[in-house]
Amino acid sequence: MALGALAAAVVGNAVIVGAFSGASLLCGILIAGLGFATIYPMTVASLSRFYGSSAARVGSFVFGMAAAGGATLPWAVGHFSASLGSLRLGLLVPLVASVVMVGLQMSIASASRYPGRATADEGSLATADQGVVKEKGRG
Repeated sequence: MALGALAAAVVGNAVIVGAFSGASLLCGILIAGLGFATIYPMTVASLSRFYGSSAARVGSFVFGMAAAGGATLPWAVGHFSASLGSLRLGLLVPLVASVVMVGLQMSIASASRYPGRATADEGSLATADQGVVKEKGRG
């Protein structure tokens, strides 16, 4: 689901960059907006499903990075627009960011298909939890 929403956001951003009229610009804005609108609720829902008791810790990192993107991307659009002399070229920044988000979502989807593959942090937590259980069972 999230991958489809991000694909819509990429298409919307591409329409914005290539817009030749106000109507096509409005269509791109609507497509991108509808694509991005569903990302937040799906991310919140998936955090607890994928990360269980670690969801709060992972969520704070995820939403911190989202805030950093929201703070830096408008500046980057302005900077590149001013440097290159074209707002159209500056609007490539959100398009590239959307493509990066698709790549991140694909890696998350891949990791969720293979739950046996734990990250280093998850692997160490699982080992530590198993050790505690074994010690409790001894005595």
